Amino acid sequence: MNRVIKVARMQLINKGTFIGIPAMILVSTFLFTLVIWWLVRRNGAEGIMYGGGAQAPMWYFLALGIQALTLTFPFSMAMSISRRSFYLGTVALFSVCALVLSVFYYLMGLVEKATGGWGLDGRFFALQWVADNNWFIQIMFYFVLMLLLFMVGFL
Repeated sequence: MNRVIKVARMQLINKGTFIGIPAMILVSTFLFTLVIWWLVRRNGAEGIMYGGGAQAPMWYFLALGIQALTLTFPFSMAMSISRRSFYLGTVALFSVCALVLSVFYYLMGLVEKATGGWGLDGRFFALQWVADNNWFIQIMFYFVLMLLLFMVGFL
């Protein structure tokens, strides 16, 4: 177990890869979507508007899976870390990151519903077909989707 934790810490040497870039992608897509919604509302549009930018960090996790293997695996082999420890440590770290982001999506969906879609009747985090379910289903949906994309990139 100690080796698995060391692999997770090794992956976090560059925190921007697992934390900074997904946060930057999410914030920029959210702000860009708000500007578009504001422009559309200003020109007289009505009804609920949907934004798909919330899934942008999820697609980054596909690339993150590729990077996690190609950039750090040779280094871990040079450090005499077994393939099993590398795999378990990397997947464990990513599972924690995916769970944190899934809970964040759920909480932001609650804020979005409470504010009337950010005052613009928009849906960015609380997409209707996901937000109609209970909290566990919503969090697990995002978690499984992110884990699937990461594993496709990792494999």
